[in-house]
Amino acid sequence: MFNPWLATKVEVPVKIAIDHVAILKLMEDIKKCNDFKTLAELRPKLSKEILEHLAEEEERTPKAL
Repeated sequence: MFNPWLATKVEVPVKIAIDHVAILKLMEDIKKCNDFKTLAELRPKLSKEILEHLAEEEERTPKAL
């Protein structure tokens, strides 16, 4: 939500934009999931991706502004 506005002000690293695609795909996979085994595999992946992504955004965004 914040990145489209931010992109009008500064250059947003490509990796951050690409991360959003991967995170959204994992969220869709979880939404469509219909068995606990798959959900148990996807949930930690999503958590890891989001935590790493947010840490990177928190590091880069203030510097960019």
